[in-house]
Order: sequence, then structure tokens, then C-alpha cells
Amino acid sequence: MASVLAAVSRLGMYSFIAPFSTDPAYGGVYQNNELIAERERHGDGNLAVALNESALYLGSALGAGVGGLLFLLHLPVWTVLISAAAVAFLGIVLQLLNLRTDQFRLLGTLSEKS
Repeated sequence: MASVLAAVSRLGMYSFIAPFSTDPAYGGVYQNNELIAERERHGDGNLAVALNESALYLGSALGAGVGGLLFLLHLPVWTVLISAAAVAFLGIVLQLLNLRTDQFRLLGTLSEKS
């Protein structure tokens, strides 16, 4: 059951991304283009994309494994939902903190130049 849920969730993600990857205005997958552009001066743009894709697959596998474990332990379905929501919320908080740190770093750089 858990592997079916994982497969359906992956299909849903790709059906959302597919229109963007074929749109010439986006030039393919936007995140990969940004990674290549950012890391190209270091000579490892393709490595950054490969590591990003590996992290996405690892996250999907871990999520499916933990979800399967929760189902194996015969926990209620809402436990899986709350767990997934908690992980998503943690990701949002970490991303906001990262953006805030980058914003302060950028402001510090701009004030040093003036």
C-alpha cells in the first residue's frame, strides 16, 4: 500500500512539473538552470544538479519508508498526515530562515559597498 501511495505522489509531482519543463519561457527545469548558473564558475554545475536530484529521490524514499512503517505499525491514517504536515512545516520554516539569513547577508554586503 505504501509503495502505491509513493508512486502516485511521485506521478502527481511530475504531472505538475511537466508543463514547465517543456515551456521555452522556462528553458527546462528552472531550479536546475539556477543550480548550473550558480555553480558553473566553480566548474561543478552538473554535479550540483546531480546532488539535488539525488536529494529529491532520497527524500521521497525516506518519506515512503517512514509512511510504510507507520502503516505497518497499524497507526491511524491521520498519523501519517500529521507527520507529513510536520515535515513540510519544518521545511517551510527552514527555508524562511535561510531566505532571511541571505537577505541580511545581502544587506550587509550592500552597506559595505556604500
